[in-house]
Amino acid sequence: MVDYSKWDKLELSDDSDVEVHPNVDKASFIRWKQRDIHEKRERRGHEIDELAISIDTNEALMQRMEKLLALPIGDLIHAGVDGTVELSRVATEDKTKAKEYDEMIESLIDQIESQSEADYTKNLKDHKVKLSQVIEQQRKRYAELKEESTKYITSEDLKTGFDSFHLNKVKKATPAKPLKKESAKVQEVETINKPSATPNTSPTSHSTTVSSSAVAKSTATDDLEEPEAYEETLEFANIPMGDLRQCYEYVTKHPFIVSEEQKDAIIMLAFQQKLKGQTQMMKRYVYNALLLQYCASLGKDGINLFFNRIMAPNHPALQAFMKDVDFTVNHIENRCKILAQESNEDGEDVDGVEQIQLHAVDPNTEIVINVPAANSEEEAFFHTFSSDMQTAIMSKDLTQINKVLGELSVEEAEDYIAKFNEIGVLSVEEKILDATEWQKNEYAANESYDGNIPKDFLQSVIEGQTPMTEQKEDEVLSTADIVD
Repeated sequence: MVDYSKWDKLELSDDSDVEVHPNVDKASFIRWKQRDIHEKRERRGHEIDELAISIDTNEALMQRMEKLLALPIGDLIHAGVDGTVELSRVATEDKTKAKEYDEMIESLIDQIESQSEADYTKNLKDHKVKLSQVIEQQRKRYAELKEESTKYITSEDLKTGFDSFHLNKVKKATPAKPLKKESAKVQEVETINKPSATPNTSPTSHSTTVSSSAVAKSTATDDLEEPEAYEETLEFANIPMGDLRQCYEYVTKHPFIVSEEQKDAIIMLAFQQKLKGQTQMMKRYVYNALLLQYCASLGKDGINLFFNRIMAPNHPALQAFMKDVDFTVNHIENRCKILAQESNEDGEDVDGVEQIQLHAVDPNTEIVINVPAANSEEEAFFHTFSSDMQTAIMSKDLTQINKVLGELSVEEAEDYIAKFNEIGVLSVEEKILDATEWQKNEYAANESYDGNIPKDFLQSVIEGQTPMTEQKEDEVLSTADIVD
């Protein structure tokens, strides 16, 4: 059997089964009944609050009257009004309402004041009886109202039984320290002071440089204040190309890498990867760098806006993005081809292998190759060299010697230079040039390309633009102009 008693405490104002007089609009009657219910409920609540306050006040007054009746009446008469008020105070009463209670006792004393102790006592007891009756009536009415208020469930009776939740806050990621760029540039100066050197030569010096194409490119960009990549940026750059879900989760966890600065840092790394011949790695870096650029360009909520579009099937945003990736990849490849071509023309190594190369430090001097004399100790030592080195020395061409040294490791090349000093293969002499030849050399020096990465080119790679150079008629186009 179903127990429906739990619904007895629901007071409905819009009961569909209510019957009203035919001349009374049902909707209006329901609204009136609803308003009546809320008004009665509000009046009942105010009356309950007033009764509670009145009962507390009357009970405190009752305690004071009981204390006065316990004292000798003669003392109360001689104490006067103020003294009687002070004697009536109870230690347990509410101190915040003490002034109010004092005023009520003062009013009571004024009413019952008498020179006769019997009359004083009688009047005080009568007021006590009346006050007790009032308190009893108030308590009875208070109980009735409370019982009536509990007959129905109201919004004031509803309380939250339990309400707790746990919020796991994700710790905000902070960028790690940027990785410092490593660059190496070593220059050694060897002095040729062998006594057996060719006469009439000054014991000056020549330069031996340890060079690497990749290192040279890096040091050439130091003045550009190249942006430094965070460790988190490098991790993001190595995410496989096309894995948009992993990229989205990573940038959501590390939003601080979504900036133009970190995008530029990845583009720099892509450029270096292409110089090393790592084409696939370069494409991956470009792809992920442009992801950061697009997110940063869309504003505060750019991460969600961009990935929601690009991850949608067949969305035009993905096609536009891939076109931008292809354009940037082609741009870097074309620039690296120009750099490789220029490096080859200048005889610079492009494979990233360190080399020892011989050059004169003073532009007014030149390195002279001396072949050891026949049947001498130097010639015997000379024959211990490799056949390629012997052939290069016999040609007396410094370019050929540098070519052979470039194929050797740095340690082997340094060992050869030490042997050159021992047998006097190299010496430095002053140049003697006429005016015409001097002008030609000056022009060639001014128009030469040093093999380093131009600043303008790196900046163009960062900005994703293809720099164009205009060639005027009858104007010499230098290699620097081609790269810039």
